[in-house]
Amino acid sequence: VEEEGRGFSLTRTENSVVTAIAYLQPATRAELSRLVGKEVSRDTIARLKRLDLVAAGPRMPAIGAPLTYVTTNAFLCLFGLASLRDLPDIEALED
Repeated sequence: VEEEGRGFSLTRTENSVVTAIAYLQPATRAELSRLVGKEVSRDTIARLKRLDLVAAGPRMPAIGAPLTYVTTNAFLCLFGLASLRDLPDIEALED
């Protein structure tokens, strides 16, 4: 995504991570790393949070109670979505 009005662009990894969060939310960093196929750094998550595209979600009810991440209203606006129900069907994306 490149958004001139917002003054930023996302790297391929950041785009993959925010997309994965949108579909899986709430999602842990470990889940995101498995899905993306490489370690998702805290820096990547921090940048997405600074851009107000993701926020902290509820703690996962698992050992260590890992943090989870969810998308924000700013994410919906940036991608032109009224709600998460407007995300493309994941199966359609795979085709």
